[in-house]
Amino acid sequence: VLQFEASAARTLTVVSGVVVSTGAALKGPASGTQTAHVLSVGGSVTNLGTLDLSTSADQAGVALAFTGAGDASLGGAGAVTDVRAITVNKGATATLALSAPGFTVRGQTADTLGFLTLTSGTLRVTGTFAMSSRVFTTPAYTLPAGTTFWLDNPNFTVSGQAGSPTVRGLRISAGSFRVGTLADHSLQLATGSQLTVEGGEPKVAGRLAATSSGSTVTYVQTGGTVTVNTVGSSSTSQAGFDLGTGASSSTSISGGSIVIQRASTAASGPRDYRNSAGVQNATGGTLQLGSPSTPAPSTYWISGTAPSLVVGNVPGGHTARLFDATTVAGSTQISSGATLDLNGFRFAQSGGGLVNDGTLTASATSSDLAFQGSAAPQSYSGSGAIPSPVANLSVDNPAGVTISPAVAANIVARQVNLVRGVLGNSQKITLGNADATPAITQVGGAGVVGAGGSYDASPVFNPGSGGISVSYLQEGVARTTGFEIPGSRQLRDLALGNPGGTVSVSGGVLTLAHGLTLAGGLLETTATDLVQLGDTASVIPTGSAQSYVDGPLAIAMRTPDTTAISRTFAVGKYGAFRPLMLSGVLTGGVQQVVTADVIAGPTGGTALPPLQSLTPTRYWRLGNSAGLNAQARVQLSFGADDFVAQHHANGNCAADFLGRSRRGVAAG
Repeated sequence: VLQFEASAARTLTVVSGVVVSTGAALKGPASGTQTAHVLSVGGSVTNLGTLDLSTSADQAGVALAFTGAGDASLGGAGAVTDVRAITVNKGATATLALSAPGFTVRGQTADTLGFLTLTSGTLRVTGTFAMSSRVFTTPAYTLPAGTTFWLDNPNFTVSGQAGSPTVRGLRISAGSFRVGTLADHSLQLATGSQLTVEGGEPKVAGRLAATSSGSTVTYVQTGGTVTVNTVGSSSTSQAGFDLGTGASSSTSISGGSIVIQRASTAASGPRDYRNSAGVQNATGGTLQLGSPSTPAPSTYWISGTAPSLVVGNVPGGHTARLFDATTVAGSTQISSGATLDLNGFRFAQSGGGLVNDGTLTASATSSDLAFQGSAAPQSYSGSGAIPSPVANLSVDNPAGVTISPAVAANIVARQVNLVRGVLGNSQKITLGNADATPAITQVGGAGVVGAGGSYDASPVFNPGSGGISVSYLQEGVARTTGFEIPGSRQLRDLALGNPGGTVSVSGGVLTLAHGLTLAGGLLETTATDLVQLGDTASVIPTGSAQSYVDGPLAIAMRTPDTTAISRTFAVGKYGAFRPLMLSGVLTGGVQQVVTADVIAGPTGGTALPPLQSLTPTRYWRLGNSAGLNAQARVQLSFGADDFVAQHHANGNCAADFLGRSRRGVAAG
């Protein structure tokens, strides 16, 4: 038996390790109240006999300090390993493993006092011995930079204390790690913190949150169940689970669960879940709103990136309400009686499907629902409803998105963005809400290098006075019009915005009530599949070398008796933009449809001098449904210069015009 004396405090320093052999004992003072003794060990302590450092009815004892830069342990099969205090000061890269099966604190294994001072390095509580301990000596403890507490014992519980600790290194692999006893007692992640959850049950009375929204933190979860707000939170600046918005922060979630037990009572702020950190990698795991311990149906405010989302219904239907744009990396389950309220923000399903057995609310302006998978097909299903129109429904998944045919009611959308992939069972979409807001289909989008998206069937068109419009944006293949065009062949607007691309009109004449926008790419038409601008159209394209109509373009014109109008036909052919402008037109209140295009050769007529000898030649064809007035003039573009022709005054002229880059006048 080696025993410390009861008199003056002594420090015994052991450069390497300590072994207490079988049958031997190392003890603190047998009497007195001296607690300042220190056993400082540079290596491991292996107890095969008795190590009793809390003696004299726990009134005296010896603090055990671990130093040295190498990994070490406190273990051994001894029946008694009783400590009063442990200090770990081993350097940032070293680990002390605590695994002694006979471990006690002041003779106790349940509700023990705090015993740990962690100055440098990692303390790993491992093994399988059972204990419930405060571990840390103060309720609002701080784990400084260069330290990590690692809980890796399934039978060990770190008891919650009445305070809010701040940690920079915390790893939970097994066991229960509890923080706080009252509402707003929180686990704070300081700048530079890393929290790793591989298993076990971290539970926080209040929040698990970065100390400020811009703090740089690292969060890794591969397993376990993290439960926050077990008692409650009232913060207006932090959410119950809050990894902040720091651009240099990193979040990786591949498994386990995050449970928001109680909703915040705050009237503003991020409130319940915020994860808008800079680097996001969510490939698994679940965010669960509500649990069997939730006292009543609640509203949870969420934002940022989440793993699979479950909006629960125990003890009643909960509501998930977006605080900002939110992306769910896995699947989403809206339970029966529960609600997902987009609240005017974008909800992106970036992986997995959306099962709506409750209510998806999109009544707030700008509420967007987006499917953004990359490899696997996605789906929308469930027995629930979307009672109000979605501002934008987006499909951006090359593998496609399918609406279940079992969905009872159509999804009403004001705009459908077919960025990539096929929207299956498109007949379950109602485009427009029979009001003054235009109903829009957008095909393609910025950065699309392959094929843009498409419907697989005609949606239900329900435009109201706002009409139906179609925009063709960037994609890497040629496009032929399809189910996005209503059977009436009437649109409010048609827009091209795909530089270098082509859209070919199919299915017959397409009439535009408001206008045509040519901002990039060619619109290919034929005599039977052409675009006609209505006589009330106010957006007449001017075109450019990068965007024009390759084929006939028809414009309906109607004027009062005395007011002449001008119209430009943004046409071209063979890679060249060659517009035709018709000016001074009077129709006397009768609609006339004038069609212009650039053609390969003449259709009849005779070129007058000096045009007979001009090369290279360009041919335009101008046709109209009734005679033009004598004052109407045609201005043709050859590139650098213009050519102006005036037709005969017989009132019914069909003419081919030819010429080259010089100015001239000819009769039609």
